Amino acid sequence: MSAATVELGPIPKGRGELARRIVRDVVLVVGVLATIALALLVAVVHIQFLRVASPSMAPTIDVGDIVVVRPESALQLQPGQVVVLPVPDRGDTMYVHRLTSVDRRGDQVIVTTKGDANEAADPWELRIDSASVPLVVAHVPMPGILAGIGGVGLTRILVVMLLVLLATPMLVMLMSRRRAGSRLRALRVRSGDRRRR
Repeated sequence: MSAATVELGPIPKGRGELARRIVRDVVLVVGVLATIALALLVAVVHIQFLRVASPSMAPTIDVGDIVVVRPESALQLQPGQVVVLPVPDRGDTMYVHRLTSVDRRGDQVIVTTKGDANEAADPWELRIDSASVPLVVAHVPMPGILAGIGGVGLTRILVVMLLVLLATPMLVMLMSRRRAGSRLRALRVRSGDRRRR
């Protein structure tokens, strides 16, 4: 008499198990799409994340908040927009303020700025020498979490964090499938082909 073996797959545990799998798969897909969208924004639109270190824009933007910026043509600047500009005579120090005036003198753009929390406008006019200016398009309240990091470093950290969030459900899914595989049993059943000796 010969015998055949049949491997049984994991037996579904009902609607609860199915719902958990659907939620896990949806989270995984959303994570993949969010990672792709963020990568495209960083690469194509050239968005960047900067940390605000001064209270001059409070309560609109507080200290420690992250501002999302993208390049805006200097010729397209309008009063009321919030931009990132260098402090005069200290080109390595940047500040985030609102434009109070934009004056186009031929091919030159002259701007004045003011922090929302300040009573007076900044005591200087700035001539924009670059073709574009970082324009604040959004801000993320993040008090003190990433205190000393900004610019490209912060952008990389946020992308890595998103990738980790994406990888975690994938690892959990792989581990649960591996555990399910180790619980499989091969059962001996009689073959339909019997021979009498």
